Amino acid sequence: GDCPICALPIRLEHGKYVVNDCCSQMLCCGCDFHNQFREVKMGLENERKCIFCRQPVPSSKKEGLDHQKRRAEVDDPDAMNQLGAKRFHKGDYRRAYKYARKEATWGRIEAHYNLSLLYGAGQGVEKDAVKEVHHLEVAAIAGHTIARHNLGCNEGRKGNMDRSKRHFIIGANLGDDHCLKAIRGYFKSGIVTKEEY
Repeated sequence: GDCPICALPIRLEHGKYVVNDCCSQMLCCGCDFHNQFREVKMGLENERKCIFCRQPVPSSKKEGLDHQKRRAEVDDPDAMNQLGAKRFHKGDYRRAYKYARKEATWGRIEAHYNLSLLYGAGQGVEKDAVKEVHHLEVAAIAGHTIARHNLGCNEGRKGNMDRSKRHFIIGANLGDDHCLKAIRGYFKSGIVTKEEY
């Protein structure tokens, strides 16, 4: 989606966006940085407020987690995504799967990508390559560039170089650096023509 402040598309790669614990709103890093810079310049760093909802920013991780849990209880998809990601990184794959499955029923792109990771590794669920590819395809069609890259890699491993090449070209056109690097490698090996590169 787009950043609600600057209306520019938000890249779904980690480190390219922030999610505020107070309102679970996803913002681009540029708007978040500009807000923090403005607060420091005005001497408001001790009274930080969310640029979106204007509520005080949680002062501790525990307070932020409490905000997310309350928002998840009322089915806030962004809060569920954040809690699911935290569960995934802590190794609690069953609960991460539970959050992602519920989000996916609402059509959330990131949830489909997360489900592909869980099915692909057999974490929290039984390993299932068909479901992994299905969720990767749903996420990629919706514009998730990392899912598009993973589909290209899957097709390349199967020997379907033409399909792999097409996935990488689509991902590169969407601005994914990993897809562009893969296309560069395909160009050097003669799979991609100079015009396509």
